[in-house]
Amino acid sequence: MIDIDKTMLCVETDIGDALAKFVGDHSLRLCKTAIHCSAQLQGEIVGVASAMVDEQTGFAKILVLYVMPMLRGLGIGTKLLDAIVRMCQEKLPSSYGDKVWIMQKCDSSDVDIDRFSRFLVNNSWPALAYDSSTLVLDMNKIPDCRFCKMGLVDEVFQLGNFSFRFMSDMSDEEFDDALQQACSIAPRFLQPAKNRRTVIPQLSCFVFDGDAVVAWASMLRLSETEIYAECIYVKEECRENNLAYLILHRMMKYTAIECPDVKRVHVGFDETDARLARFYRRIFEGCILSDYKTFVSIKTIK
Repeated sequence: MIDIDKTMLCVETDIGDALAKFVGDHSLRLCKTAIHCSAQLQGEIVGVASAMVDEQTGFAKILVLYVMPMLRGLGIGTKLLDAIVRMCQEKLPSSYGDKVWIMQKCDSSDVDIDRFSRFLVNNSWPALAYDSSTLVLDMNKIPDCRFCKMGLVDEVFQLGNFSFRFMSDMSDEEFDDALQQACSIAPRFLQPAKNRRTVIPQLSCFVFDGDAVVAWASMLRLSETEIYAECIYVKEECRENNLAYLILHRMMKYTAIECPDVKRVHVGFDETDARLARFYRRIFEGCILSDYKTFVSIKTIK
């Protein structure tokens, strides 16, 4: 019988050899800039948790919470969850007081949603709720998919007065002004862009109509070979002129130039917007590796 009280939790300052091997063996991804905690039983790693903390917004996101299948249901996951939450709290500045917001995400492609939702509820978290859908694209096949074959009759003509500004080319003052404008348009879609350090500035952009922000895109690095288009937002009155398509076109073009080692691009979108869902699946037909849904649970920790 396994004595779960002897499970040791280790805070990882970096991804050591043992943790890297465990992650590889179980097909997990750990972000190098995240904080990590592993569970060890008799000297062997049996589970891991990691989270990304945004010190500017007081928001933390649990990226990985994993226990070996044969050892689930014994309380190891609860220990990991409690430990990574405490680490998130300690990481945030004291100016946020006694409240932090922590998000737990999971994907339909690699987890039993019902079972994991019950696990969260048993640990006093809200049940999982549908958040978004994601397509994983093969960068090698993008040149041959419908996305590129559609072509653009005249990109400059279609853009009109629109201008793209990549975040890497913007001064702090220009960035802050664009961020303030975007926040007044759709603050719910602004979270990915708020912390400039978490995005890939050469690929993330704002789109202007004259001096006014009308769209933006945030690209995050998942690993050396994978990136995530977490947010592509277009102001409602500008959605009839192929602006979303043109943003994606630029993102893919610059990804090939700026990040040649990237093999996969994850593109997230709202499945409940049927027109948007059809748009993404239609233009990326031929290079989709997987199509999965994301569920989230957000808890205020006091």
